[in-house]
Amino acid sequence: ILLFSGRLFSAGKIPFSIAQFSPVSITALILEGLRRGYRGKALLSFAYPLFVPACIGVMLLLLGKLFDKKNSLGQKEKKTSLAGSAYLQSRSESLIMRYLPFPLWRGFTLIGRTAGFALFLAFCLLLGKYAEDKQEERLQIYLVNQDQGEWSKELLRDLEEEKSIQITVISGEEKAEKLLYGDKEGVLSILEGYSDDREGKGLLLYESSSSSLSEMAVREIVAALVAGEKIERTAGTYLSSLLGKELSPEEERILKENEVNYKRKTPLYIVEQKNGRSKEELFSPKREAIYAFLLYFFLFSLAAVMGESEEKRVSSRINSIRRGKLRYLGGYFLFFLFISLCFYIALKLSFSLYAMLSVFSYTLFLFGFSRLLSTRFLGEGAETGISLNLGLFFSLIGGAFMDFSALSGWVRYLPWFSPIGLFLKGTEGDVFAPGILLVLGILCVLP
Repeated sequence: ILLFSGRLFSAGKIPFSIAQFSPVSITALILEGLRRGYRGKALLSFAYPLFVPACIGVMLLLLGKLFDKKNSLGQKEKKTSLAGSAYLQSRSESLIMRYLPFPLWRGFTLIGRTAGFALFLAFCLLLGKYAEDKQEERLQIYLVNQDQGEWSKELLRDLEEEKSIQITVISGEEKAEKLLYGDKEGVLSILEGYSDDREGKGLLLYESSSSSLSEMAVREIVAALVAGEKIERTAGTYLSSLLGKELSPEEERILKENEVNYKRKTPLYIVEQKNGRSKEELFSPKREAIYAFLLYFFLFSLAAVMGESEEKRVSSRINSIRRGKLRYLGGYFLFFLFISLCFYIALKLSFSLYAMLSVFSYTLFLFGFSRLLSTRFLGEGAETGISLNLGLFFSLIGGAFMDFSALSGWVRYLPWFSPIGLFLKGTEGDVFAPGILLVLGILCVLP
């Protein structure tokens, strides 16, 4: 929830009134404000919502201590209640083991039982919502109009008619919030006095937001509109100076008709925003969603492993079951296939054998790697602390935030040393990358 409600992966897709309660969102917003040179007082107003979870945490801590004192007075009742809950839990697990085939209840255990399954389902729903970006053909910006003259109104009309840009008019007080949060490309400000200044220099200010990917495109569109308006306003004077006389009504009519006929009617830029990759695109929300999935699933897989004690119980149990080893590996296979299909559908990937194989081999490797860390090196419950560092490390060297293919030398081979890099190469059609992940995953899973 923190990742998706925060600025880190949401990219402004949710209202700021909701995102402001996420520490991830506020941290990114404050860092962006410091980068822009804002003072501490201006940023303090955005940090107030962070005190809400802190206050809730203090209240829960006090309530927990209060309940601990009450429970210490009635240990007998507590023991009986724990015995009853343990009985219900064991009974529910025995029912699952009795009526579900071995691979299914094994997968149910691996995913974290009821709580883990609910968490996984919620994450798939969030990921699907994140990946369902609608196709858009316009760059979206905010507009602050501080000038109420004729020229500013004319520019506003042209911006509304322009097919490659979409504007949302806001007040000057909202400007800082919109720039820092970054749910659109940026903010265009028409400063006071724009209509009275014949040159118009310095009275149009465009500031890109923190998530802008098309700053130069917006600037070129606005510059083209302003230049066109200036030509229209000075065309009559310029033609009159060339002819050496005042224009007749007929000549003015022909000039107006030519302006209408030859005015640009096609968009200056065609913006293609969609889930799939294309040869020329300004946005890539699908790849961002994949990065969110990769990082989160790395954390989830490490935290969801039952640990050393669970694996010991399973390994001792399969020896007493007919064909236990085969059923054990079959349960793993079906579990990884289920996880892969869920993410495949949530990300709305186009059907590709390479993409499906990459998702499957990546989930197999992550779960096997986390199981290896938990059972042989770190011990039960110790894997969650190292997961964030490893996840970010694999993301960085795997090309999640940088295109290594555009570089030369040994640097372009870095993705081959990262499971995330191998996954991305597999989705791009490289058959060796998912094969390497598959072999590593099988080696990690085998007892």
